[in-house]
Amino acid sequence: KLQEKLDVVDEKVAALKADFGGRTAEALTLQQELDSATQTLDSAQSLLSKLGSERGRWAKQVDEISQEVRVLPHHSLLAAGFIAYLGRTPENVRKTVLEQWRSAIKIPGDSADTAWSFSRFMSSESEL
Repeated sequence: KLQEKLDVVDEKVAALKADFGGRTAEALTLQQELDSATQTLDSAQSLLSKLGSERGRWAKQVDEISQEVRVLPHHSLLAAGFIAYLGRTPENVRKTVLEQWRSAIKIPGDSADTAWSFSRFMSSESEL
């Protein structure tokens, strides 16, 4: 009779051990999935912070490009006049005439600090 009770206890112990083993394996799998999810989340947060800093740079570039688009017709007009009328004139005459033209066409946001340059306007960034 004691042996039967002992056998029942042994069976319960074996069942509990099997259950424990299964749950331990499940816990290990869940831990691995959690580690993977944590790593993905860290990567995503890192990417978001980098993109956040890029946003400011992109906004600045949008402003610069918008200003360039606003003044493009005016600068094109200056370039056309330069090619047609100032190609063979001395530098001092070019400078004087360009100043007169700039004041006559009133380029938006134009100032002495943003002097228009024919060579800069007609060249690509890689050529400069």
